[in-house]
Amino acid sequence: MTDGEFRRSWWHLDFLAGLNGTQYFIPQKGYKFQGEETRSGGIKIIDKVTYNPDHPFFRDFKYLNSHCTRWNYS
Repeated sequence: MTDGEFRRSWWHLDFLAGLNGTQYFIPQKGYKFQGEETRSGGIKIIDKVTYNPDHPFFRDFKYLNSHCTRWNYS
């Protein structure tokens, strides 16, 4: 089951921004790629990158998991 991840702008940036020692920022311009400009967004490393037990993805997983039926494969 998935919620489609529609609330996320960039999955990898949302994940990295949830770690300790990182900070999400919005640059003035996006990155150029094959003649197009991406949406603006980036991650700054501001300290040692470490595990965050309060990472928002854990909360998201718990919420989604609470709506899933547990399968019994025994």
